[in-house]
Amino acid sequence: MCVRFLLAFALAVAGVAAVEARPLAPEAVPEPLKPWVPWVLHGLNDLGCPALFSDPRARRCAWPSAVELTLEDRGGTFEQSWAVYREVAVALPGDRRHWPQEVKIDAKATAVGERDGRPVLRLGPGTHRISGRFQWDRLPDSLTLPPDSGRVGLRVKGETMALPDLRPDGQIWLKTADAEEAAERLDIQVFRRLTDEIPVEITTRVQLDVSGQERELAFGGTLLPDTIPLRLESPLPARVEPGGELHLKVRPGRWVVEVLARYPADTTTFTLPEPLDPWPKQEVWVFDARNHLRLVEVEGVPAVDPSQTTLPDTWKGLPAYRVNPGDTLTLKVVRRGDPEPEPDRLILERDLWLDFDGGGYTVADAITGTMTRGWRLTAGEQLALGRVAQDGVPQLITTLPGSRRPGVEVRRGTLDLDARSRLEGVLRSPPAVGWDQDFQGLSATLHLPPGWRLFAASGMDDATATWLMRWTLLDLFLVLLAGMAIGHLWGPAAGLLGLAALTLIWQEPAAPTTIWLHLCAATALVRVLPEGHWSSLARAYRFGAFGVLAVIALPFMVDQVRLALYPQLERPGPTPLAGVLGGLASPEEVSSETTADLESGRVSRERMFAKSAAPDQEPMALPATPAPRQRLSSQRPRPRRTRWSGCHRNRPP
Repeated sequence: MCVRFLLAFALAVAGVAAVEARPLAPEAVPEPLKPWVPWVLHGLNDLGCPALFSDPRARRCAWPSAVELTLEDRGGTFEQSWAVYREVAVALPGDRRHWPQEVKIDAKATAVGERDGRPVLRLGPGTHRISGRFQWDRLPDSLTLPPDSGRVGLRVKGETMALPDLRPDGQIWLKTADAEEAAERLDIQVFRRLTDEIPVEITTRVQLDVSGQERELAFGGTLLPDTIPLRLESPLPARVEPGGELHLKVRPGRWVVEVLARYPADTTTFTLPEPLDPWPKQEVWVFDARNHLRLVEVEGVPAVDPSQTTLPDTWKGLPAYRVNPGDTLTLKVVRRGDPEPEPDRLILERDLWLDFDGGGYTVADAITGTMTRGWRLTAGEQLALGRVAQDGVPQLITTLPGSRRPGVEVRRGTLDLDARSRLEGVLRSPPAVGWDQDFQGLSATLHLPPGWRLFAASGMDDATATWLMRWTLLDLFLVLLAGMAIGHLWGPAAGLLGLAALTLIWQEPAAPTTIWLHLCAATALVRVLPEGHWSSLARAYRFGAFGVLAVIALPFMVDQVRLALYPQLERPGPTPLAGVLGGLASPEEVSSETTADLESGRVSRERMFAKSAAPDQEPMALPATPAPRQRLSSQRPRPRRTRWSGCHRNRPP
């Protein structure tokens, strides 16, 4: 793990030292770290592919150009270029009914494969030109295009179609006859959402009601002055020009287009310029405050009732304002920052896997929620972090000066963190949290290896899954009654031995339990009844009880000896036994699920486990498959000093 951190550090230093921020080539890695490069890059096949502008973590390794279609009554041709960054499979126009023929890659004939009824080709890295042709008896009504197609050049029977009818399901309709001109109508409503982030973000929502012919429209008022577009979401073909003009290829229907933009610097005034037709003359704006960043007052525009507008439902909970051309919305800053932020609202979901030898736990933590009072998550003194990822991105584990406790820096208020760690030598008292942080909710799952049972637990409202708490008053009465009967019939020593044996096996599945009561009753009747018919019936009853006892006890004894020698056979198949933190179900209850609340403000560290077998096996790592499990959860506020603690085992969790 340390080697991996050193490699990540070397990559970061090399990137900072470079004149431009470029990825570090594998050959530029220091020689001692080169053997670790394949391990670090394992599973990152798309690392060298361009990222999407709207999501830097999403990468695409194949980028298509416009697909050019030339179609006639008896067939047609298609051409398309692809920029490929690693070997991928790309889809071609057509389907099983209209299969592409004579397909060529860079003017070389190639074979076409099939995936889900669609023609596909394997392309290697580089720029490739794909061409092919279709054959049919008559021109079809529609043709299937690849889902990645954005722009389409269509020429049908020598006529160029400027606005191809491309449907959301990937079908392009081949219309050649002139349709009767319909009345062209366009209704536009514009709403804007100002989000008081750093810097301010503006979401422009354009609602279109279109009728008539398909046509291309240009809107000049989509972006406010000096804003930078970040994201465009549209069900119609759309683009934003460098000057901020929005171009849409509209067709009849109701459509919603959203454009997200931001200001390059801190801004407190927002002016709506004079619009150009067909942009509406009035807009409705809503303000989404971020009081933890600054407290502001909105001035300069009149407020309106959001419920009396056609704002989207998710925006109606925000203050709304009517804005006309030339109006200026001003934010009056009352206070910056939040001197008394709200408490952190974090939820911890924890999974613990006990080692086969009981030496420690492998821990998987999922922490979600919001942080408002700090920018760091620090582990407890005994919790050894092995890997931490925020939003799926691995984070660097650090320690503060003067402290040996590891932790990670958090620079976002919204947290979605996944951590892997180790706890060593805390079998009887696994800690409840393990982080130097308050949590509003806790949900934990304990996974036990074969050969282990949970004897008892304390510190929670419901511990019915433990061996001790599964005892009922009826169970205690029957065991005591059987023990006293055995002692009365065969002596005190036998009574104590029977009481101990019944206590141990009473909660085990398929154990001989109530049959002992029948055996004691039959033996007592044989001893007290005089010779005769009833005495013969009592002996037959006793003989039958002995027979049933043998039928039940012999398989049970064989299973117990087998499990003592080979605990892994306790549960055939890959499904592991799982339970709650402080409570584990018996094998016959392993498929159930129970939920219990923690005591408010207190989690006891007392945990007591009992081991039914002593296997001399190597410690077990994480199970290969998920287990049916019982969960323990709490949504109550926790005290400030509640922590988890643990130790580290030098192996990957």
